Amino acid sequence: TGASCAAGSSNTTTAGWAELRRPLRVAWAVHAYVGAALCLLLALGCIAGLGGTILQRPPRCALLLGAMGLLLAASLLRGAFLLLDPYGARGWLPPRCMLLLCSVPFTLLLGAFALLLGRLQRAAQLCLLPPSLGGLPALGVAAVLQCVAPVAADLLWPRWGLGAGLA
Repeated sequence: TGASCAAGSSNTTTAGWAELRRPLRVAWAVHAYVGAALCLLLALGCIAGLGGTILQRPPRCALLLGAMGLLLAASLLRGAFLLLDPYGARGWLPPRCMLLLCSVPFTLLLGAFALLLGRLQRAAQLCLLPPSLGGLPALGVAAVLQCVAPVAADLLWPRWGLGAGLA
């Protein structure tokens, strides 16, 4: 008991893997290309939203434009990552480039979320932060620091950063 891999036993896993190899390859391609298509569709929605925001000029227009610009950049980077070399499966991109394409969209999404929260806070007339910390310059500095720190961690110390599984 306890020795399931005894010497001389036949390996039925190999036969099962041979049967599953083709369907898994198709599922992987569908996952990568449908994900890329959804990212590019989101980018088209962002372009339409940017155009509508510029034409309508709603209150707090700068926050909306910033959020949609960040979302556009994130969706284009993620779509490019999935189309060019999904998760490094093809080996076409250098590891550092792959780390950037994998980690930067996440930080851009967090920045867009922060801008939208700022717009919601102003629309609801909430005062969560002092006026000196709630303005666009302070938000911009925080967003730059938030983006630079993980990217620097990925580039300088790839084993510890967000893309540690890709290195």
